[in-house]
Amino acid sequence: MKIMILSDTHGASDALVDHVKNWETIDKVIHLGDFIEDGKRVGDLTGKEVLCLRGNCDIKHYDHREEELLLCEEVSVFMTHGHRYRVKHSLLNLSLRAKEVSARIVLFGHTHQPFNEMIDNVLFFNPGSPVYPRGGALPTYGIIEIHNNAIASEIIFLLNA
Repeated sequence: MKIMILSDTHGASDALVDHVKNWETIDKVIHLGDFIEDGKRVGDLTGKEVLCLRGNCDIKHYDHREEELLLCEEVSVFMTHGHRYRVKHSLLNLSLRAKEVSARIVLFGHTHQPFNEMIDNVLFFNPGSPVYPRGGALPTYGIIEIHNNAIASEIIFLLNA
């Protein structure tokens, strides 16, 4: 299963859709919040299934969850925007939640900075922002592939954004 991970698009998803050349290889898209409308637009433009979570800027989307635990090919994936876990300051609260739900992958956004690191046998993955990166980061999104219980993760840079 090949999953595109997005977060913090803040109303500018068209450039991302135009940039990605291999939509046919993507099985699922996960949008981690800040702007759910962009996640829906990506789904409309590509025909892909999109799971959208609510971020701190998605105040009118109370019908969407702020966190989700998903099983992808028998791998548990915990997803959240991250603001409730104070991810701009530390990953401690998020790592405690990951242990609580027995997650092997933790997806989060909110910082607008990419992060792709294995910590205590759990993959912590933030795709950054494809339109408003912070802290000197470049515009990015993420790809995670899960096959036969093996996980591969990659941050993709939008060099022409």
